[in-house]
Amino acid sequence: MTITVMGWVFLLIIVFAASAGRAHDAGTGAVITVAIGFLVWMISVWLTPFRRCRTCNGTGRSNGLLSTWATRQCPRCGGSGRHRRYFVTTVFGDKMTCGEARAKKARTRRNRPRL
Repeated sequence: MTITVMGWVFLLIIVFAASAGRAHDAGTGAVITVAIGFLVWMISVWLTPFRRCRTCNGTGRSNGLLSTWATRQCPRCGGSGRHRRYFVTTVFGDKMTCGEARAKKARTRRNRPRL
């Protein structure tokens, strides 16, 4: 579960008010707020590294240009319906994040034959 946009704003306002009040300095409060915001963002990217594909709206299928009733595999996401979020590769490289490991485990579990 990711923090919504307003959740981010409220969290950072609370952190700034608490740190500025405790340190009696707005500059120190701002630095602490930026550090806490970065850590929360890193945890969010680690847990949920994917976002919905904007080309196909997460369906994995695209409509044809001339024959709009025909669908094909989305060229952007390759039919998966999702992309890695921005800066995931920059921060974590090619290592598999926690969310990707969960998705890989779920894919293998889904294809297991039923007894």
